[in-house]
Amino acid sequence: MMKKPYEPEDKFRLEMATAQPAPPTLTRGEWSNKIEFLLAVAGQIVGLGNVWRFPYLCYKNGGGVFFIPYILFLFTCGIPLFLLETSLGQYTKQGSITCWRKICPLFEGMGIGHQVVVLYSSIYYIIILAWAFFYLFSSFNSELPWASCRNSWNTGAINGIKFYLYPDPSRLSDPQFVGLEAIVTAISDTNPSFFHVGHRRKLLLLAISVFSFFVGLVMITEGGLYIFQVFDYYACSGMTLLLFASLQSFCIGWIYGADRFYENIEDMIGYKPTSLIKYCLKYVTPVVCMGTFVFSLIKYTPLKFNNTIEYPWWGYALGWWFTLSSTLMVPLIMLYRVCTTPGTLRQRFSFLCTPTEDLTLNRSGKKGLEMVKLTSSDGVVS
Repeated sequence: MMKKPYEPEDKFRLEMATAQPAPPTLTRGEWSNKIEFLLAVAGQIVGLGNVWRFPYLCYKNGGGVFFIPYILFLFTCGIPLFLLETSLGQYTKQGSITCWRKICPLFEGMGIGHQVVVLYSSIYYIIILAWAFFYLFSSFNSELPWASCRNSWNTGAINGIKFYLYPDPSRLSDPQFVGLEAIVTAISDTNPSFFHVGHRRKLLLLAISVFSFFVGLVMITEGGLYIFQVFDYYACSGMTLLLFASLQSFCIGWIYGADRFYENIEDMIGYKPTSLIKYCLKYVTPVVCMGTFVFSLIKYTPLKFNNTIEYPWWGYALGWWFTLSSTLMVPLIMLYRVCTTPGTLRQRFSFLCTPTEDLTLNRSGKKGLEMVKLTSSDGVVS
């Protein structure tokens, strides 16, 4: 029986896959049980940063009224995106950069941009931990400054309670936080044959930690709080996260495919979650996040320290550097990928929007593919 000739698109993909084989990856450890996984996730997403940031955002954005957008974004964006990121990480067993490279090479810059944001957040969240450490030892004094209400900065507790219970609807705000381990995993996965040798991965973690420490020292100087607020306002919240959330949900919902994403989840856990989240990822989440992003751009006001003191020009330049250094990764990597991929423009976009072969197979299919590769390498199959 004659073989059916390849279609031009299929032949192009086959040639590209042969010319650009996937980088070698080492076998990763697996969770012993579900409880271990849940505890690891809880330890990752709940920390001192969350405990500090939630009341801080409430204070900045109208007190109790903050719960209205918080709950809205929790169900329309937070939960769907949490499921998206957790599921893709588990399914691909890759860090942020190589994960998006496997799912949709055109959006690889999103993984790089994510890690830039994580680096910034790791630098300035350490300062919050330092504050907690400082106040821990301050509490050992015989007389505590916050033990009485006879201080110039006290409001009296009743005013604070009223602020939360009687919100100011004229003020309203936003998510996200990971650790240094995510950065190290993302970087080491780009070249596992190098970083997984000896202690190189540990040395990479040490180098990033030392770098973050020395940059963070700037924030504990006399004017350090000015720099801290620049990080908080421009680098790790607001428009940056909204843009990435919009791109993530669009890429998975429309390019990779929400149905294919749900099949991946079913392959891992044996069933598909409620379809409500799928439709959120496809329609609600990108619209809400992009709408809020556009609204934030229109309503943008330059940062003022304590809402009164304006920053010098270089302060705003530094802030926009933080924002653009992560967000511009997406269009720049897109442009680079399109320019360096051979073929016609249509073939390039077709290839760059197609997931790698192993992601299109179910678990049994992957095992079969691994067996074929193994026997091929042993010379059993030509």
